[in-house]
Amino acid sequence: MEARNNPSVERTLLRNPDLIKLIDEHFKGPMLPWLHGMQYEKAYFHKLRLSTRSPNNCVVIQDDTVVLIKNFVKLTNGETVILGNKFLVYENFLDFNGLDSKTVGTQIFDTLSTDLEFLPLNSICFKAIKLPIIHKAPPTPSFGIVEQFYLHPNMM
Repeated sequence: MEARNNPSVERTLLRNPDLIKLIDEHFKGPMLPWLHGMQYEKAYFHKLRLSTRSPNNCVVIQDDTVVLIKNFVKLTNGETVILGNKFLVYENFLDFNGLDSKTVGTQIFDTLSTDLEFLPLNSICFKAIKLPIIHKAPPTPSFGIVEQFYLHPNMM
């Protein structure tokens, strides 16, 4: 498989790391009826490549909630928000001699909210990777979440 490069976006972000670059405008939603703005499938934000599709659609926001991104919207006032669903149930993945696995950025999630929520793009603290796992007996579909990239609070 050939690596995809978009040098113009990468060079632009290196020159201006605070830039939010939105790509692939669409009209497919999902959208909240009272939000008005342009919809996008991809966003580049603080060196993060985010998308509405796996594997780049999972993030951790400032309150440590994990969100699956469904849409990016640039509102008419210029603010960029994400629309997504929050995971509701999470637990420790492994016990490292009394150290919670969340400390090293790994957790298990198994219930996704059906409520579509909007959040400011700058509420994202981590990009995460969602990995399917079988957890508990009887087996239930769950996801292991591994935090991939940390945004330092001074970067937000």
